[in-house]
Amino acid sequence: MTTITYTATNTAVQVIDTFDLPTIKTIYCEVHAIDRNTSSVSTLTINHNGIETSEVQTAIAVNNTRPAEINTDIANNVGRVLIQPLVAPTEYTITKTVIDCNLYSENTVSGRLIKANEGFGLYLTGSANNCTVRQSNNNFFGYSNTFLTSNTLGPIATRDELYAYDNLVSFNKSDVANSSNVVVVTSSGQPRNNHYLQLDVTPGTVYRVSCNAYYTFDKVYANEDTFDIGARVAVGTTVSNEDILYRDLTQAETQYVLDFIPDANTIYIGFGFGALGSKVYVESLSVKELVPFHTYDQHEGTFYTKWNAVTAGSVVFQAGNNSVYVDAANNVYINSVNCGAQQTNNRVSFTYSNGDVSYCFNGVGPTTQAATYYGNTQQLVFVSSVEEFSYVPELISNTTLLGLTNG
Repeated sequence: MTTITYTATNTAVQVIDTFDLPTIKTIYCEVHAIDRNTSSVSTLTINHNGIETSEVQTAIAVNNTRPAEINTDIANNVGRVLIQPLVAPTEYTITKTVIDCNLYSENTVSGRLIKANEGFGLYLTGSANNCTVRQSNNNFFGYSNTFLTSNTLGPIATRDELYAYDNLVSFNKSDVANSSNVVVVTSSGQPRNNHYLQLDVTPGTVYRVSCNAYYTFDKVYANEDTFDIGARVAVGTTVSNEDILYRDLTQAETQYVLDFIPDANTIYIGFGFGALGSKVYVESLSVKELVPFHTYDQHEGTFYTKWNAVTAGSVVFQAGNNSVYVDAANNVYINSVNCGAQQTNNRVSFTYSNGDVSYCFNGVGPTTQAATYYGNTQQLVFVSSVEEFSYVPELISNTTLLGLTNG
């Protein structure tokens, strides 16, 4: 229970309190109002779903006067309590009890679609839209265009940061000076000398190395420009190798992005490879998974989407080599899996893992079929208009999977 005070100095409609949509489910308020003529007490119950609010007010006043009406609304994804005082000044004392959400944004229209502790939800019905990311240390609630651009999600680097500034290792006696922001690797002049990161990775998963970098050539050590052999950042399967991917650096600071899919459990990212005395400067280095949206797991998870009927032969959404689409005979498919005939309103949910797809369609299922899902996708494109979309990085129960498609 908290108490706040607010003094209205005019009789215009004004905000006397605000509330956080993704963390608050219900608010119970007692509002005491005192002006020069009278006083009143109002009780107020406020609910919301992230795009709309509702309130119930009960009030009594001295001398049988009519208390000012209290309203609520949402502006810029913040809940507001508004009042238009009958006279000014009026002093308000607001005592409120808040019922918090158990899960972040669970009370909003986008958050309700996320049926797990982590996940991603979009609500795109009509002109209303909002988005929820429920993720440890990365919660977000706001407009869908924060992540959705031209009907496309991703690519985005997410999950744990794999780089730490103190885990660089020297190969062939290169030297390093580093901090949390800048790494400077000085060449020893020995063959393929560099400083490298050794990282444990998951084969078949897409990763992104990103950094700002450049190199300098030292004529004092190498005498002539002709001895400048350049420098690079390289990703390899062994120390000092570049068999996965590499980028040659220039002497002007440039942003470099290296996206790759490893086949092995360990990879090595090296910086250097230059002539004696040359230096490689690396800033804002990051190594993360590359996915279409936050919380996406490239190996197993659950999708849900809702759409109104589209023309036969249309794609609903495309994610890399995966798609939900309607074939020429008006049947809904998830890749090679036939879910049944498209209806006027359609809801499909499905899980993917270990070569199987389990799906529910319009309140029927689940049905499990052997099918390939290509997890290492970096973008998801809504080819047709969808009303709802969600994803969780786990295999939800059959009951919950079916419930998503029941509306």
